[in-house]
Formats: sequence, C-alpha cells, structure tokens
Amino acid sequence: MKTFKEHLQLDADLLIESTEESTLMEGTIVSCWNLNSKGETAFKRSILNDGAVKSWLRKSKNAKWKGTPVGKLKRNELLEALWQFSKLVVQKGNQAGAKGKASPAGQSKPGVSKFWTNTTGKGKDTSKADIDVGGVGVSVKGPKALLMSGEQKESKATAYAAFDESGSRSRIKKQIFNELDNMITSTRTSGPEWTTDAIAKASLKDIRKLKDNEQKKMNVAAKQAHETGKKVKSNLEALMTKAFNVKEVGNSFAWESMTGWEKFGGKTYKDPGSGVEGEALQMLVWSPNMEQLQWKSVKKNGPYVSKVASQMKMKADMKSGSYKQGGKKAGYSFFQTVRLNIDTAFSDADRLNEDFEKSVTKYEQYLAEGVNEAVLWDAIKGLWAKFISKMKVIWETLVRTLVQLKNKLNELWDDGIDAVMNFFEMDISVRVDPYVKLI
Repeated sequence: MKTFKEHLQLDADLLIESTEESTLMEGTIVSCWNLNSKGETAFKRSILNDGAVKSWLRKSKNAKWKGTPVGKLKRNELLEALWQFSKLVVQKGNQAGAKGKASPAGQSKPGVSKFWTNTTGKGKDTSKADIDVGGVGVSVKGPKALLMSGEQKESKATAYAAFDESGSRSRIKKQIFNELDNMITSTRTSGPEWTTDAIAKASLKDIRKLKDNEQKKMNVAAKQAHETGKKVKSNLEALMTKAFNVKEVGNSFAWESMTGWEKFGGKTYKDPGSGVEGEALQMLVWSPNMEQLQWKSVKKNGPYVSKVASQMKMKADMKSGSYKQGGKKAGYSFFQTVRLNIDTAFSDADRLNEDFEKSVTKYEQYLAEGVNEAVLWDAIKGLWAKFISKMKVIWETLVRTLVQLKNKLNELWDDGIDAVMNFFEMDISVRVDPYVKLI
C-alpha cells in the first residue's frame, strides 16, 4: 500500500538541495547575467570557459534542461541551454528592477548593527545577500530554502528586532522570550557511545548506574538538558505559530529573516554599525530544471513578504557533533537552534505559467516585426485554450488523488490508529513541518 508521501510525491530533484550546488549556482547566475549582455555569439564562445560555470557543471547533480541532466547534454545543447537560462535570468531580473553588473556576495562577512553586536557578541556575520547586482543585495534560494538559523542569542536578536519593528503589543512576546531564555546553549555527553540519540533514549535510572562518577555526572546533566530542550521545542513552536498569526508580527519576522533589515541595515534601532553590505532586498529562486526562475523585489509589508509570513513555520531543534580529548572521541556536544524555513519547489501550475509567459513574449516580438495582427490574435486564443485545458488536467489529477486518499482513509480507520499512523509515516510525537510553498 502506498503511503501518503508516495501518493503526493513531487519530482525528487525539487526536494533535494545541496549547499555546495546552491553556492555554485550563485556563481553561474552571476556569469550568465554578466555575459548575456555581450550577445549570443560571444556568450556561447566564452560561457564554458567561465570558472564558476565549469565548477557548477562538474559538481551539479540535479540540474536538467528539458528533462535531460546537464552532464549528459551535447556541447551545442549545453550552450543553448545556458544561453536560454541566461535570457531567463535577465528577463526576471529586469522585471524585479535589477540593473548593473553582478558579483558574488554570499561568502562575505560584513559588519552587523550595534544592536546585533550587543545582543549576540558578533561583530560580523554571513551576508543575507548571496549576489550583488548593481549595488543591490540579492538572496539566492534553491528548491529548499533556509530563511534564518541561529542559536539562542541570534534567535533572541531576530525576535527583538521583529517584534519591535512590527509595533505589535502582543502579550505572547513575553512568553516567547521566556522560552528563548530556556533554550539549550551548550551541553556535553561523556563517552563516545553517548550520542544525543543515546541520551534521548536512556533513562536517568540507567545513566545513574554508570561506574565512572564524572561520566555519570555529565550524562545526567545532559539527559536533563535534553528533556528541557524537548519542552522548549514544543512550547516555542506553539507560541511562534500563534505569534505568526498576528499579521504584523509574522510579516516582521519574515522581513527581518529575508533581508537582514536590522541585522545588517541597523534600521529598526537606527544603529547601522558598519553599513548595509549584507542586506538583501531582492530574492531569486531557481529551479533545477533551468526553465523556471523567480526574481522578486522584497518590500516591507509587500505581497511577497506577506505570502512568506502567512505560511512560515519554525522549528527549535538540536544540533550536535562529537568532540575530542587527547586526539580521541570523548563524547558529543549539542545545543538548540531556531530555524525558519520555506519550500520554494515549483509546481506543475508554475511550469504552465512559465510556458505561457514565454509564448506570449514570443508573439509580442512577432507583432513588433510586423506579422499580421489577426493571425497572432488567433494564435494567442489557441494558446489560451491549450493553457486552460492543461490546467484542468492538473486540477482533475489533484481531485482524483484526494478522492483516493479519502477512500483509503475510510478503510484505515477500520484497521485502527496504528494503521493510520503508518500510512501517514507518523509517530505519536508532534512534529512541525517548517516548509511552505511560495508559489
């Protein structure tokens, strides 16, 4: 029997994001933007000699052109794919108001605002902007995107800035900061076998049976910290969900996390610090199929920010890693982070919209070249009819899927709660899905 995930399976390539591949894609986008202005012939002559593009092609695992992995394209097909992709980058960038030369920005660590330094102890941090186009920072996101990730101090700075920028007097603010104060900051287990999973599964009674007193003391403390962390996770995620339901608060969290308005711009508290080099006021979302791309101007309380905020979720999870003493693994350390995630996966409907826009643009060019207007109007009407018929297929497929799920659920209830949980690939513990669909 298929699970819920299998019934609604998306293209697996859209659900996998390699950090390395995303970074290399940023360089490829910069090169495509800059070289496009030289014209098709010059572009095709030089693009494959570009260092950023060569690195991306060598490491890319998910990129495709018309369904074929880029690594399997013939040279002329690859050149055409990159040329068409560069045209798409320029078209979407111009629509978002991007102008000028592009350059990488994501590996820089510009200065943060005075408030951020006072709250976190950091004087510099990784830029929100991944590329710079004409002096404007652009955040580049792949199929899965992380808006913000930070330990306790970073999370508190984001929350302070977001609440104060929103102007909201929500009573939930105090409760959220109480939970942030309780976040696990730095805890260590003792013994290479005592991973965070082992600590989570073991009982205090079992841990207290350890013969080494120092190891016992550290692992008891780690167990208690882990239990506290689980409570903080549950409480904080529930509180944040309520807070995001207040429009002004949700918008301000999304705004700060997307742009670094206060972190780098210092604009909430009017304390810019070293400047605004790390701020990102545009967002670019790329798809592995290379035929879809979004480039948005991010405006405070604008529709794009509101859309992100309306679907945004957060998670307060543990991060862990081993540590060594005397050159040998001595145990594991763990701490808690807050993450705000978005899912930028493109849907079938988005693909149709992209195809429709491309065709209309082509017809507009024909009109400018003097082709008979009546003939073009008939072609556009045919294009519209084709678009609507394909949209109906998508909708009918969705309806059929939902009906199948409904019928299957009716059967499952007769088999008991265990069968239902297994079908949905769940366990009894509550989980928060931090991914939202932007488009």
